[in-house]
Amino acid sequence: MTRKALECLLTEEYGAEPEHLFRSSPETAVFRHGHNKKWFAVIMEIAKEKLGLRSSERVTVVNVKCDVELGELLRGEKGIFPAYHMNKRHWLTLVPEEIDEERLRFLLAGSYRLTRK
Repeated sequence: MTRKALECLLTEEYGAEPEHLFRSSPETAVFRHGHNKKWFAVIMEIAKEKLGLRSSERVTVVNVKCDVELGELLRGEKGIFPAYHMNKRHWLTLVPEEIDEERLRFLLAGSYRLTRK
């Protein structure tokens, strides 16, 4: 899934508009709940080396909150990494263009649910 498609999905499915909060990283988009302001998705452009890959090429990623046990099972699968710049136990970093769309939607829904409280 492309970044544009992912942003459209988050806006249409969850009614969340992208917020660009960081002057030093204007391409970073935060998506959060309207009622409690908790983040459930963060889209960023990072170097692949930040994910432990041997490349300085930049890639679009999305961070999502995940059940600890599920995260432990999924980390290491294609396109699923320990969270970049977030708590690695409770968050995952996903490369949307490398993950099956159904799995991506499932993980986004889980993140939304976990942060809704």
